[in-house]
Amino acid sequence: TKAYVDGLTPGAGVFLPLAGNTTATAMTGDIFLAHQQQVRFLTSANTTGLRIQSSNGNSFIDNEVGDMYIRQEADSKNIFFQADDGSGGNTTYFSVRPSNGARTQFEKNTRHSDDVKAFFGNGNDLQIYHNGSSSYVDQTGTGKLILQSTSGINIQATSGETRFTQS
Repeated sequence: TKAYVDGLTPGAGVFLPLAGNTTATAMTGDIFLAHQQQVRFLTSANTTGLRIQSSNGNSFIDNEVGDMYIRQEADSKNIFFQADDGSGGNTTYFSVRPSNGARTQFEKNTRHSDDVKAFFGNGNDLQIYHNGSSSYVDQTGTGKLILQSTSGINIQATSGETRFTQS
């Protein structure tokens, strides 16, 4: 059974009632909306809180009040953020993985524009960034910047020329 809204298919299917259903039976089947129509979830003040829409070939989920949460409430299940990378199938770009060491995992490269910093630590103590002409790894908080390796440290020029070696 399909429910048609806003006259998408006049005279066909089951139409949604204007008032809520008082029976315990849930609606089954698909809901189809005409182009550029919206699904709105209203706040207690009868203003839009959340809006889902499709417009001009793009899709939007808009939150207009308060914070927005995306939750996975199934125990130890992951959240995957996917898109078609041009190969014709969905590819995971990053995921939230409570089942795999409680971490956020990136499957594709990330790009930080000039002067956009990657911060680490509660006080942003470690910063990694590029300012358009130079690249920086800044230890700005308390403590030391420590580089560790199981088999030595090499600092090289982009040509591969060794600038510093510690075995």
